[in-house]
Amino acid sequence: MNISWSMHIVKKGDTLESVAQKLGISSQTLRQYHNTYCDLKEIIEENHLKGISAILLPSSQEIQEFKEFEKKNQTLNSLPLHYLPHNFYKPSYNIEETIESSAKAPFTVSYKATLKTTREKEGIIVSLANSYFQKEEETPEDKISTLAIACMNTIYPIEFIINSGGQIINIKNHQEIINKFKERKLDLLTYFSGKINQAYIDKFEKTLTDRKKILKSYCSTLLYQVLFPNMSWFSEEEKNDFFYYQANSYNVESAVITQHNFENADYIKTIVTSNYEEGSTFEEILRKKIIEYSHNTIDTQEEDLSNWQGSITFIYYTSKKEKQLLKVEAELKIENNQEIYLKHTLKIN
Repeated sequence: MNISWSMHIVKKGDTLESVAQKLGISSQTLRQYHNTYCDLKEIIEENHLKGISAILLPSSQEIQEFKEFEKKNQTLNSLPLHYLPHNFYKPSYNIEETIESSAKAPFTVSYKATLKTTREKEGIIVSLANSYFQKEEETPEDKISTLAIACMNTIYPIEFIINSGGQIINIKNHQEIINKFKERKLDLLTYFSGKINQAYIDKFEKTLTDRKKILKSYCSTLLYQVLFPNMSWFSEEEKNDFFYYQANSYNVESAVITQHNFENADYIKTIVTSNYEEGSTFEEILRKKIIEYSHNTIDTQEEDLSNWQGSITFIYYTSKKEKQLLKVEAELKIENNQEIYLKHTLKIN
């Protein structure tokens, strides 16, 4: 117990806030400190000082400790909540994806994502539409890309049902999406003639009709894993979560490490990392017997499967004041024998 307190003699016009402000600490901290050591008759029951003749003041060292504690709490309080806030998303983001693999040359695609968040009886609904697709900074002109974009444009916007933790759990307008595609299918078949195009359109429609399949196709892609994060990632608590390393495959569980950088005055930088090492699992995830590398071809059955490694890094920038998602940088990487099998980077801003 501190037996050498200094005291502030309460004068006319004094408030708990004004005294605390001079010390550089919060009124709540000063009130709690005073009430811990004062006589019962001097307890400050509310924020006013009626009937209080003097306030016990912490020492200089204690004040410094309180300041540091309050500063830490203030920065942590500026993190996004454990549940998805209504204003978490901006109206739109520019997205750039670069994919590098052992079998193909790297390529970059970019597009714009438009989002609208509402609260309805089903829960949180995020309506999303992608547009302005480019490949290597040019509008795609090859038939496959043009057809794929045309098919996707017929079903936008997609209305995702989001749980309170921030992740996709269902598609609200699933039947509406199916109906919209059926209405436009004849136009697509007329414009994109030929058996190959027809087969693609039929397959696209078949996928749409399977709710579980289309839902998994979205949830398993890097973009939607990053854009709809588990909000618990923003806390520093020890945790595990499930991640997809390959679209339309299955997810695996691994430890999640979260670090924060509060140095910028306007935003918080949250770095989320996770690593997974399980060779046999990766072989199943990739669903391939032969893994092609840039220099040679390796039969996975002859590989030491423990050499497979997967890692993810998601870097979120959220505003301190509004707790809004400003931008994201993400990387998903799969390696074997320290050689890159797949590297997928994503920028959202």
